[in-house]
Amino acid sequence: MKGFDLLKIDEDLRYNILISTVIPRPIAWVMTKGKNDYLNLAPFSFFNLITSDPPLIFLSIGRRDDNILKDTTKNILENKEFVINIPSKEFAKLVKLTAKALPYGESEVEKFNIPIENSFKLSVPRVKNIPFALECILEKHLTLGDPKDPMDVILGKILYVYADENYLKNPKGILGRLGGKSFTVINEIFEV
Repeated sequence: MKGFDLLKIDEDLRYNILISTVIPRPIAWVMTKGKNDYLNLAPFSFFNLITSDPPLIFLSIGRRDDNILKDTTKNILENKEFVINIPSKEFAKLVKLTAKALPYGESEVEKFNIPIENSFKLSVPRVKNIPFALECILEKHLTLGDPKDPMDVILGKILYVYADENYLKNPKGILGRLGGKSFTVINEIFEV
């Protein structure tokens, strides 16, 4: 057995250990709207529910080089709205493509021809035919960690949930993240 003192090891090794042990992680494929109504779509796996009353989620988002906010964070702070799309296996390639940084104002939705449809409560749309979409507003923004390389933590209040009834009954095929470049899907369900 091997152990790791997380406060004494290199940051890259710490990251790789954590993403390889906290598995599977749900994927928040986050849609935001920027200036001139351009749509940004990016995946994050440091994401989960916090509470059901009130219905809150968190997203942890790193920054670009030189401590610059990522487009997702910038758009959420400016517009206060975002949609968390929960992808299934069919979306895996698009999720991976949208993980690459584009210049601010360049839309992943347009670049990769991702079909969208209107949300129920927000001006930010959701990905069309997505299993689940959580329509959220900004509840709180926190900055954690080293001031030279901080993490932005977004707390969002979920106003509305779009759910494909088939996936509510049987979530097989929902996409998740493992360590490294690996993904997984829900393929076995059992009760104890």
